[in-house]
Amino acid sequence: MSDAASNSSNLERPPTRHHFRLGAQLFSGLAVVAVVVAVAAGLIVRHVEQNYLTSVLSEEHEKKFELLVSASLDDIISEDLPRIETTMSQLIAQDANFVMARIANEDDLVLYSWSRPSPIGHDHWSPFLAQGHRTLRFERDVVFAGEKFGTIVSGWDTTSADHEVNDHAYLIALAIVAICGLLGFFAYFIISAVAVAPIRRISSRLRAFEGGAYDAATNLPAIASTELRYLDQSVDALGEFLVQEQQRTAELKAAKEAAEAANRAKSDFLAVISHELRSPLHVINGFSEIMGSEIHGPLGDPRYRDYAEHIVSSGERLLGLINNLLDMSRIDAGKATLQFEAFALADLVTETLGLLEIPANSARAEIVQDLEPDLPHLMADKRRIRQVLLNLLSNAVKFTPVDGHITVSARWSAAVGVMLQVRDTGAGIAEHNLNLVLEPFGQVEDPLSREHEGTGLGLPLAKALIELHGGEMQIESQISLGTTVTVTLPPELVVDSPCDVEKPPVAPPRRAATR
Repeated sequence: MSDAASNSSNLERPPTRHHFRLGAQLFSGLAVVAVVVAVAAGLIVRHVEQNYLTSVLSEEHEKKFELLVSASLDDIISEDLPRIETTMSQLIAQDANFVMARIANEDDLVLYSWSRPSPIGHDHWSPFLAQGHRTLRFERDVVFAGEKFGTIVSGWDTTSADHEVNDHAYLIALAIVAICGLLGFFAYFIISAVAVAPIRRISSRLRAFEGGAYDAATNLPAIASTELRYLDQSVDALGEFLVQEQQRTAELKAAKEAAEAANRAKSDFLAVISHELRSPLHVINGFSEIMGSEIHGPLGDPRYRDYAEHIVSSGERLLGLINNLLDMSRIDAGKATLQFEAFALADLVTETLGLLEIPANSARAEIVQDLEPDLPHLMADKRRIRQVLLNLLSNAVKFTPVDGHITVSARWSAAVGVMLQVRDTGAGIAEHNLNLVLEPFGQVEDPLSREHEGTGLGLPLAKALIELHGGEMQIESQISLGTTVTVTLPPELVVDSPCDVEKPPVAPPRRAATR
């Protein structure tokens, strides 16, 4: 699997929770909506239908009552009881829902009274006494030519009709519920086909990106919306980008591996060559010193002594270059170690300045020592710190003109640590070249026409050694005004005295950043 795929599969995901698929959420939502709409619509339709059928039933019984009044009008006026009984008997025989009748004259004298036996055993039919039954009761004054001749009262049992009305209303409500349910299912299948299924396919394709499959097609249906097609095009663009990113990552990885291999080969080459060159150089320098001192007798011509001194001087310079190359290769390989010991910083600065007294006099440059009183002791690699200070001072002497000034200062605080500073009044370095001089072999002057000797390893090696101690080095410079190099060592390296101090392990506290 590629690095891009690995990175995408290792992306941080939100905490695992109980999630539902879009289709299940859509189905649940539509089901709830369908049930609510169906129940509400069913109740409303049932109520409306029940009221309508009840009103129709009441109108039918009212029409029966009007017919009864019309048929009995003459008999009531003439108080013909036999005919009244005959009319009522016919009505009772024809209409099983007819439950009561009462006819009285104008003096409220009852001419006829009848009631069907109550289902609960009461003497007369009453909607308040017959539980579960409902009676429609009608009452009318018998009036003819503006004169009242009596009153007629009758009632019909509507219980069975009410049951039929309720059953009919419930059937309509259930039908509406079923229709709403079917419409909900139909809407779900349409939305699922139009939106959910394409989104699921796009989601599956995005999940496939985690496994490195970037070229799969979504295959949207023909009815897919414009928005979904735009989304699919965006996913296609993302897949193409990831493919390019995977290719770039592979290329960068290969280039990085090649660069690391070349750097290792360079470091190994420098280490081997430096080691092999140091042995014959020691022999050359040794024999040259013996010849120059004429231990075994005079050389003859006095010029031979000068030649021997030049050989020793050149050999020492070459040996210093080889040592610097060997140090840089060890630092690049991460194999450089520090030998910690406690020492007085002021003494180290004084000793290093003594080593540069002759070169400074030759260059006619004045070196000023500005050390803060009571500088603390350091627990560090004394040889490496001397090497750093020597490199900085050598650079300052080299680039400081005649009658120039070089100032070496040292300050310290418990919060910042120890700060060493070398300031000169030399030619200075342009701002755009400050990073260049910190690169190994980096030089501002043209190698073919430069006026000063050097390999360009002094500042990079000093910076690397300071970073091995956990410190940092900064350069500030202006053309024609000079250069200031500031070295800061962390407060952890400061000790009160060299006595009773436990040495830290012989290992670098921090690996130097190579450039």
